[in-house]
Amino acid sequence: MMRPDQFARVTTLLGRRAPRRHVRAQSARGERARKVGRVLHHAGRLLVLAFLALWLVASISALLNRPAYLAAQERQRVDALADENRTYCERWGFSENSHAFNLCALDLDEIRARERERATTLSFPP
Repeated sequence: MMRPDQFARVTTLLGRRAPRRHVRAQSARGERARKVGRVLHHAGRLLVLAFLALWLVASISALLNRPAYLAAQERQRVDALADENRTYCERWGFSENSHAFNLCALDLDEIRARERERATTLSFPP
């Protein structure tokens, strides 16, 4: 049965209809959806924080290992040049640790320096 106040139209002082005030019953489905939403929100935040922490650790590690990496690169470059010198000069019959071999290696270094200079002038014309 309906109560009498449910039939009457409630108005404000200005004659407009008053806003309805509903008592919202919490449904089990809505509460469950909110819980799932909260869990997903927190999981997303944790995922972003984990990614940022991993990125920070990787960048710090790269900065700390940079000098060793550059030294290894330079060592590889020097070894490659020494192998090229040995191969080229031994092809001409100069044995390693001889004066002629050292002169041949110096000539090769001079040739490389001139080639490097040519490459830079071609790359950056005056």
